[in-house]
Amino acid sequence: MLELWKDFLLYNKGERRSIITLCILLVLSTIFFLLIPYLFPPKISPLKITELKIESKKSSVANDFNEVTHDKKTYIQPNIHVTESFDPNLVSDATLSSFGLTPKLVKTWINYTSKGGKFRVKEDLQKLYGMTTEVYNALSAYINIPEKSSYTKEIKSTQNYVFEKKALHINLNTADTTELKRLPMIGSGRAKKIILYRNILGGFIQVSQLKEVYGFHDSIYDVIKELVFVESGYIPNKVFINKMDNKEMARQPYFRTIANLIINYRKEHGAFKNEKELRKIMALEEATISRIRPYINFDTD
Repeated sequence: MLELWKDFLLYNKGERRSIITLCILLVLSTIFFLLIPYLFPPKISPLKITELKIESKKSSVANDFNEVTHDKKTYIQPNIHVTESFDPNLVSDATLSSFGLTPKLVKTWINYTSKGGKFRVKEDLQKLYGMTTEVYNALSAYINIPEKSSYTKEIKSTQNYVFEKKALHINLNTADTTELKRLPMIGSGRAKKIILYRNILGGFIQVSQLKEVYGFHDSIYDVIKELVFVESGYIPNKVFINKMDNKEMARQPYFRTIANLIINYRKEHGAFKNEKELRKIMALEEATISRIRPYINFDTD
């Protein structure tokens, strides 16, 4: 290397300049050839571009399909764990949750049965909001509704009571749970609800008020309406609209939404003397006044 350098120095100034220039040109040429593919990319024909786009689209669709298929498989094969048969009318929310059902479906299921709804055949479960075909199929083999379920017993029991109408004539305002349970389709739960509502209402003034009891469906009312009665001239417990505060007044179901109106008017205008003054409350409709009339007491002492 040292000898080459000595030889290079033996050249005159012009020769050395030519050699340096030649070296530079060689380096630049090499760099240029290396950059040609980047500076002048090969042209792709329109047909080839179309083919590439089609291939890309196919790949994208395939990926989407795989994702959907994966989701679908997960959906079609719900993670349901049931090991023994169960009665859908008696199952608890904890048991349903242990099956792997979603909290929303569990809530819908329990709300339905707690309000008196009954599954007479297992296919009725498909009517539940949120019950998919896949989940139903996973549960179907384990659903067991006894032929003589409580619902069936209630329906059949009405036939027996047709022959006992003359013997059944129950006073709604004095009956206890034992008497009420003699009625068709009335068990301990419904009997307690009737008495609870009777107490907070102040007493029934007509049989049709039974339909206001929570969970009391028209189908039940139609069966027992001729087997119960309210004695003529019965006077219910009154609401003292000139004495009670908001909390006391609102305990009575008919006054729950209007207690504030009555008390605010009373504070501004004084005690109510009669129903005519009650009508001065513009927000009170005539139907509401008619409804509360039997339960109002205007005493001020």
